[in-house]
Amino acid sequence: MAELCNACGACCRVIYVDQSPEEIRAIAQLTRVLGIPSDMQFAAEHWRPLTREEAMVRNPFYTLQLPADAHLYTCDQLGEDGRCQAYEIRPLVCRGYPWYGAKPEAIPLADPECGYKAELPAAPSDNAGRKAKRRHAPDA
Repeated sequence: MAELCNACGACCRVIYVDQSPEEIRAIAQLTRVLGIPSDMQFAAEHWRPLTREEAMVRNPFYTLQLPADAHLYTCDQLGEDGRCQAYEIRPLVCRGYPWYGAKPEAIPLADPECGYKAELPAAPSDNAGRKAKRRHAPDA
């Protein structure tokens, strides 16, 4: 799968996770003490909480899609050039933007300013799948 990022920085300007700043710090501390790698260690070090108003200025399209009580953050690893300065070690939530595991064509929340594109292989047609199932069906 080929990937293309236009370095718009949308994934770093507003970050949404379920954890509050206090929860992020607690999880980071616990996983550090236990010697367990955790995205929360990165978050505790590099993310700063945002108010909803700040998030609206940074990325209104994305912010409007989020719950009113969402915990919102921004990351200090966004470089002047719009690229992540910690790209190789960025957290999973950053890696998933804007698709978060869903098929790109099925995501209405995808930021129209985000230049990320994924060239996905063509899905097999339903007809091809039915033929394959018939070929491998056990004889009765």
